[in-house]
Amino acid sequence: MALNKEERYVFLSPGSAGTLAGPTSALEPKCKRYPFDRSEDRPAPIDRGLVQDWDALGQHWSSVLTDHLGISKAQGDHPIFLLVPMAWKKSDVERAAKILFETYRIPGLALAPEPVAALLGANAVTGLVVDIGFTTTTVTPIVETNAIRHAAQIVPVGTSDMIARLQALCASKQPDLNVDAAVALAALKSKLLDATPPSAPLTASSSAAAASKKAAPPTTSSLLAELTASSNSAGASSADDQSSQPSSPADSGPNHASIAAKIDPILRRQAVDDVLFTGAAKSLVDAMAAAVAAVEPAVRASVLDAVLLTGGGGALIANLKERVQLEYVQQYLPVSTRAGEYQPREVTFRGLPEYLEAYQDHVEWAAYLGGSLLAKLMFPDTKSFVLRDEFDAGGASVVHTKAFGGISV
Repeated sequence: MALNKEERYVFLSPGSAGTLAGPTSALEPKCKRYPFDRSEDRPAPIDRGLVQDWDALGQHWSSVLTDHLGISKAQGDHPIFLLVPMAWKKSDVERAAKILFETYRIPGLALAPEPVAALLGANAVTGLVVDIGFTTTTVTPIVETNAIRHAAQIVPVGTSDMIARLQALCASKQPDLNVDAAVALAALKSKLLDATPPSAPLTASSSAAAASKKAAPPTTSSLLAELTASSNSAGASSADDQSSQPSSPADSGPNHASIAAKIDPILRRQAVDDVLFTGAAKSLVDAMAAAVAAVEPAVRASVLDAVLLTGGGGALIANLKERVQLEYVQQYLPVSTRAGEYQPREVTFRGLPEYLEAYQDHVEWAAYLGGSLLAKLMFPDTKSFVLRDEFDAGGASVVHTKAFGGISV
């Protein structure tokens, strides 16, 4: 039976720039990011985590599952493991289930919140997941594999803002260097963007970098269209690879990495500073503190004991963990030894298990790894996922009776 054959399990994770899809695998990554077919006059089905056009998303999934993965609508023998973004509501989860069951007649559907799967991929059940996506950054506390939805924080900045910021800075300070969206993406993949803590000295005038803030960055839609076009024409990775796939300079298309290496280090660092730490009403560290403060006092220390930075583009920033740790400690952790019993005293970061060599240094694969492990555990047990017969009898709302990790709101 298909439900007992791991090679038939299909992983599906929708995002703002495309869908990560492919067979599950806990040994090595086997998924690929499929970008949306979008342009300036054709918005993407998902924007900042929220579905804007369900018909377009259904067509996109049809292309991914049928044309790319070769799944037959007639046979209906591939159970799907769906990762649910934190921004989705109950009605969104039901709509997604309706598309998958009615279009593909899949034998079963398992669901879990994206940050829960990511934390499980890092071998933890309680912690704080910081997911720097393409258009948003989501900070979610997890307690015993349950996403604490009311405590989750969504900051409206992401990888696209860093790309746009870096382009604007280079246009102002290095006009002779052609830094398009693909080159900026190559800078991220090559781990050139730097979040060095402010205590470290700069090697150039900070006033020059500050003056460059006047440049106007391009829009997110134009960035995605440019990245998609670059991927199609030059063989580069897709528009949202930085959110989900391991990266190397060779993946970034001809000459992109070599051009990115010529970007002034001060500009690379300024792009991160402005976006993540000072570029929004609520900084990344502020969002983390707000998420931790919203959980029960007794578990706050445990939540900060397993912090996972993931999301591809954002996770590839050099020294980001050190910068976040420094600023969190300075701003929110107590100095006095007489602090309260439940007051957290340190921030500890998690990576992926060392024994999984294929996943080492690639925290952007955390959600895929965790989802693959969950699929292996859930599909053999009919109590853990929704069967097609259950969907036919109870309708789309039945998915909330078997969702893992606190999906429903």
